Amino acid sequence: MHVILFLSFSSLEWLALVVLMFTMFRFQLRDYAGQLLFTAFLLSLFSYVVFHTLQIKLAFTLLQPPVVFLFLWQIYRIQPFYAGLMTTYGYLAYLLVQKSVLFALYWFGLSPVEVLYVTWKGAAVQCATAAIAFLAAYLFGKYRLGYTFVPDSVFAPVHWNRLNVTLLVLSLIGYGIVAVSGHDMYESGSMPLLLLFMTGGIMGVLLRLALKKEESSARRAFGMHKMMREHGRTEKKPPA
Repeated sequence: MHVILFLSFSSLEWLALVVLMFTMFRFQLRDYAGQLLFTAFLLSLFSYVVFHTLQIKLAFTLLQPPVVFLFLWQIYRIQPFYAGLMTTYGYLAYLLVQKSVLFALYWFGLSPVEVLYVTWKGAAVQCATAAIAFLAAYLFGKYRLGYTFVPDSVFAPVHWNRLNVTLLVLSLIGYGIVAVSGHDMYESGSMPLLLLFMTGGIMGVLLRLALKKEESSARRAFGMHKMMREHGRTEKKPPA
């Protein structure tokens, strides 16, 4: 029964995370419905192995993002650079929601350690976090928010300009924040406000850079379309 409960609530959280991640980058969820459900289940199995079989709880936030990255790259066939960006953005967004919920509980006198296991308190926190993430994903889809610069092809080239290098560096910093977030809960038993601010700060900067990336991609696409249109006009045969 313990295993079923763990996999059920873990799958719910994983599904909320990947759905939020995909809607942030304007992926059509109906095209990936079966894959997303299967991904959430497999990731919940991975979490169970890390938590209970290997019992390396302090490293679970260090190990999970690379696995999600491999899923995006090898299963969803997203170009590695953009798969890394999606992983960091999705994780930071979900982490921000989760830490906000835990910090609210901390103010009401409930230690995060009390909600880390399969109890009604833990299930309530997982459901609340997932519900907020699903709501955010719904709003992204309804109001057509998010970014469209992730290419369709896994072989799409990456231009290593200043913007992309900055995105890469900050994404690695974001991964570092995600990696230490689990240590915060398990080791100290508290929810430092500093980590919440760090998560929100790096997320804000990354969202701003993503907006610049979106504008740059739109200008490039418009320029290519204009060039192709002009090229077609010059090749048009004169009337007889």
